[in-house]
Amino acid sequence: MKTIKTQQLVENELTNQLYFNEDQRFVELVQSIEIHGILEPLVVRATGNKILGLAEFEVISGNRRLRAAIELGITELPVIIKDVDVITREVVRAHQEQRVKTPSELALELEELRLTYGMKQGVRSDVDARAREGRLKREEYIKKMGKSQVERLQQYVSLAKVMASGDQDVFKDYMVKLDKAKGVSTALKSVQKQVKERKNALLGDVETITKVGNAEIINKSCADLSDLSDESVACVVTSPPYFDLRDFLLEGDKEEVEGQLGKEKTPDEFINNLVEILDNTKRVLKRDGSLFVNIFDTVRNGHMLNIPFKLVLKMVEKGWILNDTIVWSKRNARPTNNKRAIATHEYIFHFVKSVQFYYDSSWIKDHNFEPHKLTLGVKLRSDLIFDGHTLETAANNNEGLKSACEKEGVFMTHSATFPKEVPLVSIMSTTKPGDLVLDIFSGTATCGEVALTTGRKYVGYEMNPSYIRASVVRLKSVAQGSSTEFELAA
Repeated sequence: MKTIKTQQLVENELTNQLYFNEDQRFVELVQSIEIHGILEPLVVRATGNKILGLAEFEVISGNRRLRAAIELGITELPVIIKDVDVITREVVRAHQEQRVKTPSELALELEELRLTYGMKQGVRSDVDARAREGRLKREEYIKKMGKSQVERLQQYVSLAKVMASGDQDVFKDYMVKLDKAKGVSTALKSVQKQVKERKNALLGDVETITKVGNAEIINKSCADLSDLSDESVACVVTSPPYFDLRDFLLEGDKEEVEGQLGKEKTPDEFINNLVEILDNTKRVLKRDGSLFVNIFDTVRNGHMLNIPFKLVLKMVEKGWILNDTIVWSKRNARPTNNKRAIATHEYIFHFVKSVQFYYDSSWIKDHNFEPHKLTLGVKLRSDLIFDGHTLETAANNNEGLKSACEKEGVFMTHSATFPKEVPLVSIMSTTKPGDLVLDIFSGTATCGEVALTTGRKYVGYEMNPSYIRASVVRLKSVAQGSSTEFELAA
């Protein structure tokens, strides 16, 4: 080991290509070097060139340490000089073995491995020595991370390239998003959704009003309900975007949609915006009509924000009457690692304009609820115990719809669906056959399917064209008689 002047050293660009996402770790490195100095020598090679009259050395391992030293004004650095003619990808990877790597760095290493060794489908590693060497190196990653994690990282890079379309800056942005995501699985789901959205966008624009039988999906914000006449709706059933949990980006948007509900800076801002939207339904709702709102709480910085009950207080201030609080109990809730119980329920609040609202429970005796526990005798329970038929389970609300969509060249990107029993209870209890049901956040029209299946009419408001296309597939299945029928007496 020897010491050379900092000005004699130049970074190698190949390492920067493979390990470009520095984030907070570089700041921490600068702070560490400022306190402790350079503890590990840089690995360098002589280039044969001169720089300011001195021999030039290219860094093989230690680009970030060199950068930190320059930032701190350190004039000399410890180095180990290697007899290397050219820095190759393999040389770079070999000198990064012990480095603690981000998901994006691991993903790019796997991609470089694939490119370097020609690893692709159809290449037999039993007869191709180079492919065999590559597969053995891939096995080393699998031993360290597990096969599923390796496959997720490779899928992510592949889809990120699709979205970047050759633009390296865009591709780098996707790698940064990978490191900022809560996990590789979360990042992968996000980019998978975006790829599907892009494919859907190639299908062209949807109509402003899409009609399927007795249903209409209106492609615009529900802040404007001017399409509907006064007191024309018997029941509103809706599940708004939850605060700070989802991002409903539309295809082509590189940044969040301005004013997007659920992406406000504070919970109070979100509540005020949501209440204003919900209050707009008062004009179109019949005097004896009902409004059902499914809402979930959000945890931020260790605090439960109390979103559901803040919503109730604001709605009551606006003149709404809270008639009922229903708890939707979910058997398949995801485990969490925080210091609180697993959230196995969501709230459904039933608001009315007048205590003289329409309500009918006679239909319950003619309905088979098995295997769900929704009643006590012939009276609905306040907790709808439901076994969790959502997208994350084996038997789910959307799985059949996904398959049906793909057969028609439409790709499902909406996973936030509630079970059909939730709108079924609301619609059957507060409407009559022929009545109009409204969902102002229509999604893939779960409410619409229930409304049509039970002989009602439906209007949904939805801004995302992909969701509208999926809604058409769903509603067409009702018209064609292939939808799951509810067991109601004739």
